[in-house]
Amino acid sequence: MSLPSIDRRAVRTRGAIHRAFAALALHRPYDAIRVDDICSEAGVGRSTFYAHYAGKDDLLRRLFSHLRDALAAARSANPTMSFAWVEAVFAQAAGRPSHLCLFAGGRRAEIARAELRAMLAVELRRELASTCPPDDLSARVAMNTGSLLSLLEWWLADGARRPPAEMAGLFRRSVSLGLAP
Repeated sequence: MSLPSIDRRAVRTRGAIHRAFAALALHRPYDAIRVDDICSEAGVGRSTFYAHYAGKDDLLRRLFSHLRDALAAARSANPTMSFAWVEAVFAQAAGRPSHLCLFAGGRRAEIARAELRAMLAVELRRELASTCPPDDLSARVAMNTGSLLSLLEWWLADGARRPPAEMAGLFRRSVSLGLAP
């Protein structure tokens, strides 16, 4: 059985659309960005855009796939290290002003936070399942997801001055304190 081939044109087109959206998002409120604006900036037609995305909200949700991939890679690279993927969260956010949209308010922030919250909850559930009593798992996942989002928000607002590894260590310590009996 062979692997499906990668359509390089589709990859280039999606990349152009992602870059166009990110560039527009830096200077305009989400609600002021139209699909036509994204297409114009990316140099693609509307039909091409809609061949890849159902709409602007779908595009925003799918932009998080790179983060999912980075978290999976970090987890695979360090299978014995607790919360190894957390550093990837901070590393992906470092130097990307477009991630500030998570905390800007409005529909863009609502969608972005929901995607990020769901992604972090999956990772935390996977990580905590073996060390947390089953009755407490959902509560601890919710608590630590909120903590990680708050820490990320603070870090970005502070100019992301501390290195991602330091932020991951801070989060690890806070979780380990919370897991103590």
